[in-house]
Amino acid sequence: MLFALALGSAVADYFLIEPNRNKKKFFLAIDEYFSEAKEQYVNWFDEIENYFNKRVDKIKQTI
Repeated sequence: MLFALALGSAVADYFLIEPNRNKKKFFLAIDEYFSEAKEQYVNWFDEIENYFNKRVDKIKQTI
């Protein structure tokens, strides 16, 4: 009887608790990925803005 309860507990942990942990880890990983991607896009657009501002300044100087 005790063995059956231990086995049932292990099976419940494997099929009920562990998938929830994996889902949480998965969603945390997705959230971290999108946060990093957002930061990279913001940095990329900042670089583009700086480039165009430099080009505009050069064009203004030549006029």
